[in-house]
Amino acid sequence: MNDHDHQGEGPPSLEARRSLLEGSDFHPEPGQEAWEQWHQARAFIADAINQDGDVLDVGCANGLLLTSLIQWSPDHQLVPYGIDTRADRVKEADGPLASRGGRAALLPMAELARLGEVGLPEAYDLIYWNVWDNVSFAEPVWRERLAELASHLKPGGRLILGFYDSDPHQSSARIIRLAEHGVQIAGTHKNPAGPERLAWIDAPNHSS
Repeated sequence: MNDHDHQGEGPPSLEARRSLLEGSDFHPEPGQEAWEQWHQARAFIADAINQDGDVLDVGCANGLLLTSLIQWSPDHQLVPYGIDTRADRVKEADGPLASRGGRAALLPMAELARLGEVGLPEAYDLIYWNVWDNVSFAEPVWRERLAELASHLKPGGRLILGFYDSDPHQSSARIIRLAEHGVQIAGTHKNPAGPERLAWIDAPNHSS
């Protein structure tokens, strides 16, 4: 059983925590308890979860964020799905996600049209994307990919964008640039325990 396959059994061992964090591409600061840093840096994402349903993590790594979001969102029933470009990460994520009704698949963001081909749903109630440092929404290609990602939302769904810049002003500036390029930002949220920021885009309901 994978170390984050168990639910409701308390936190994993110190060695397991280290392995999970390494597999999630999370890099804690030295001198502080790493698992607590993970919680402080990512648990605030659950504040943007506003509904039950299928959730897709773009760049899911080993699936730790998805399984953590399920634990941090006890008022919502979430079915986790993830895509990543590393086969070893997808293999590691698939077991924990499958045990919660979902799965992981090997798929780059540029090939979202193939979601169905790789056995994942084509539309989601929630999508999460940690916007990578090399992404500039001043470039049309990234705005196009963002629009394609949003097109995979179900009616009333929410696309949550995570900005992990160490400088909170940089994260805020990136969100402002999104709005300047015509992206309808429905809400933003600051991590009260760190520099991270969220912004989200809400899909209209059928009745809207």
